[in-house]
Amino acid sequence: MKKILCLSFVSVFGLTAIATAQTNIVVGGGTSVSLNADVLESAANLRLSGASATATPADGFGGGDGFATVAYNIEPTTTFSYTDGLTSFSGVITHTGTVSFELGPEFTSEVTFGDFTIGFDDARAVGDASGFFVQNTLAGDFDGLILFDVSAPGSIIADSTQLQIAGSDLLVSPELGGFLFDNDFSATNLTGAAVGLAQVDATAIPEPSTYALIFAVGALAFAFARRRRRS
Repeated sequence: MKKILCLSFVSVFGLTAIATAQTNIVVGGGTSVSLNADVLESAANLRLSGASATATPADGFGGGDGFATVAYNIEPTTTFSYTDGLTSFSGVITHTGTVSFELGPEFTSEVTFGDFTIGFDDARAVGDASGFFVQNTLAGDFDGLILFDVSAPGSIIADSTQLQIAGSDLLVSPELGGFLFDNDFSATNLTGAAVGLAQVDATAIPEPSTYALIFAVGALAFAFARRRRRS
């Protein structure tokens, strides 16, 4: 887990047992993205030319005029797990789908990013960045390029049935900002600039081991209480 999972001791029918927070795993859903196409074109010479979206954006989600809004399915290859309230978590959220841009002052070339993952790295939690980041994993010259850092969300719902992370800005990553500036696509390094919005709407289920732990503790408590009654 990225953060330490706290353990507490509870008394069950006079029996001291270790209780852990419930762990849930992401099994589906989608992530909505709204990019400020006007800013990307004017400041970074990235003109949005197309997208292969694989999901429907969340109701009411979007940045308004000048923004392009798409959504991507969360794939079964996702390994993201978390405790209720998102107090601890690990793994990555994987997606399918692409977005393409015409690139350069004359927009004569094209670049495509896609099959995005959302991961977490404590070291990236600098300034407005939360530590979560969006990475391109589409095979090609830019495979592995981190595109955006994700700001702290406006709201979180994290329980045994859903994970919603809403109200986050997409911030140009140092990797993308450096690429654009070093190749004269942007006049200034845009690292940290807010160029879009993101919202994760994932479905989840309790991790099977959580059920096993609850059953084991319950059975042990029942057996202990039964033995006490007999004595």
